[in-house]
Amino acid sequence: MSNKTVATALLTILILCIGGAIDAATRGVADPIRGGKMWDKWWVMNGVTPPQTNHPLYPTTSQQSGPNTYRCKECHGWDYKGVDGAYNSGSHYTGIRGVFGSTMSPADMFDLLKLDTIANGHGYANYGMSDQDILDIVEFVQNYLIDTDLYIDTDGIFSGDEAQGQYNFTQGAGGTLQCTMCHGPDGDWINFGTPELPEWVGTVADHNPWELMHKIRFGQPATSMPSWIENGGTTQGVADIGVYAQINFPSVLCQEDINGDNLIGVSDLLSVIDQWGLTNSPADVNQDGIVNVSDLLSVVGNWGPCE
Repeated sequence: MSNKTVATALLTILILCIGGAIDAATRGVADPIRGGKMWDKWWVMNGVTPPQTNHPLYPTTSQQSGPNTYRCKECHGWDYKGVDGAYNSGSHYTGIRGVFGSTMSPADMFDLLKLDTIANGHGYANYGMSDQDILDIVEFVQNYLIDTDLYIDTDGIFSGDEAQGQYNFTQGAGGTLQCTMCHGPDGDWINFGTPELPEWVGTVADHNPWELMHKIRFGQPATSMPSWIENGGTTQGVADIGVYAQINFPSVLCQEDINGDNLIGVSDLLSVIDQWGLTNSPADVNQDGIVNVSDLLSVVGNWGPCE
């Protein structure tokens, strides 16, 4: 072997070692909690103007548009399973697979998110994501995903302990994170929706338990809401809060969904007919004091998924 060949081999090893050291050092400062928040709305976390066009990889047959098509959760889901999870149908269906169980290396995942010059490259560097932003998301995906099926069943019901959930909600994790301080004893002090269609903790718990689990674990982007797991709480503790919320908190997403199955359909129509003329009834969907033709027309006019 010539001296030139030996020198070339040593230089290659040195470059690989230095590259590995830099990569390890960079990953060491990645913030997975911030990455979990960026999974939701990354432009809120880094302060850039959100893209207004549809993402080039977002299917043209799907129902979202504009900034929503750039949200990680929009294609891969709050349960991280994409088409194989809760987004296997409905207005968030894309047919795109999730990232849970991915065997992609951190470096390859970084390139996939940053670049648009490789197959299925997301090109987020073009839209305002910094290398640090991408590193945080990669760290989150690589090391902080959970199998939500262990905590939420196929009917969207949390698997947990109601009493423990009440303690967690009111007392927090390790003496901190008392959810009740901001959300109130019934979880309805903060309205995430509108006055006409309010959404509270109980609403999210009932209609999108996977989102509730994610946001309790990591916090709400660009708010003072802390991360449960960053402050010593366990994932099972989140599920306990979830079941407590589902059992005890008010939940209203759309008034026409009288039976609470997330679908405005025949059963709701029959409820209106069955309770015709009654006052103080769940079938009084427009809340004018009596069940009548206005409620019937409201059900028909909002027919379909309650999302």
